[in-house]
Amino acid sequence: MVVSSLAPLFLLWAIRGAPPIPDRYWIATCLALAILPNLALLWRWRVARRNNDHRVIVVAAARDQSEHLLV
Repeated sequence: MVVSSLAPLFLLWAIRGAPPIPDRYWIATCLALAILPNLALLWRWRVARRNNDHRVIVVAAARDQSEHLLV
């Protein structure tokens, strides 16, 4: 999930380019790093839907954590 959240960065890198690396390798690598993690998440989501994979989470107690925020 962390790599898939960096997809916009990889796309910007592909557009910008890198001088020491040939464009065909750089663009292919950046596109793969942007697309493959998202495809893995999509595949996992479809498997979970197909298997009706879900959990019920019961919250016993909840506390207000707003005092930890720095404003």
